Amino acid sequence: MKKIYLGSIEGIEKEAVRDLLAERDWELLEKAPAEEADSHETGGEGAHVLEGRLDSRMEHAAFRLEQKAGRARLTYGSAAGFFRGLGEFLLGSRASEKAGCAGRHGAMFDCSRNGVLRVETVKERIRQMALLGYSRLFLYTEDTYEVEGYPYFGALRGRYKKEEIKECDAYAAMFGIEMIPCVQTLAHLRTVLRWPAMMEYRDDEDILIVEEEKTYRLIDAMLKSLSEMYTSRRIHLGMDEAFYMGYGNYRKKNGVPEQGALIKRHLDRVLEICGKYGLEPMIWSDMFFVGAGRRRRPAGL
Repeated sequence: MKKIYLGSIEGIEKEAVRDLLAERDWELLEKAPAEEADSHETGGEGAHVLEGRLDSRMEHAAFRLEQKAGRARLTYGSAAGFFRGLGEFLLGSRASEKAGCAGRHGAMFDCSRNGVLRVETVKERIRQMALLGYSRLFLYTEDTYEVEGYPYFGALRGRYKKEEIKECDAYAAMFGIEMIPCVQTLAHLRTVLRWPAMMEYRDDEDILIVEEEKTYRLIDAMLKSLSEMYTSRRIHLGMDEAFYMGYGNYRKKNGVPEQGALIKRHLDRVLEICGKYGLEPMIWSDMFFVGAGRRRRPAGL
């Protein structure tokens, strides 16, 4: 078993580093080892010292790894850079320098397929993402989270409890990863709308009926719940693939819809609710260019 002592690591949660090292069977020392020959050179089992220095001039996810006589020093521009460099160290690299990026890298975990990733599995994936230099995690949960006042939302789907989301969110933050809710506020909600208690919210079996106040009360409750679970103010609202929006129960009540204008009005209402909770929304864009088999673009876009 390899041994390592964690020296000063600027701007990084040592608990996160310990979890990554322990997972890979490194023994963590409480005291710094004496100066000795570099075990990478000798092939021995000498102890390492790992130190880190934050350099705000470096790009996001950039790092520089240097080693000498069993002492490894990482210089990095962000937590993503540190953990990316740590991955190089764990692979046995003696020296490495890699550029970062202007934007951010992330991944989306689909937790909407009749079961969700266990909390410990999410944490394991977070550790893997950190070593890749990722800094954003989108948790895709169509109805697999708790919404107060709507007990059938996520019923029998293994939905996450609020405390579980908060636990994952806090763990991701230790690695410099922002956990962002990725949900649905229009379509892809058939597993909610199948329940008799939720029939009144149906346009069709998969899509919410828009321009009904009860629908916006439901969405308000959804966004309120999400804003309490996640520390990030970013949110992905979905809104994709609602190809027959307005052609079910909405059409029976209101006649044939102009779908482009209809989804624009729905988006405006949902954005109002986002503003109420200080959320910064994003969406999939397909429905704003293709609807009911025809190309159409809402006015104002």
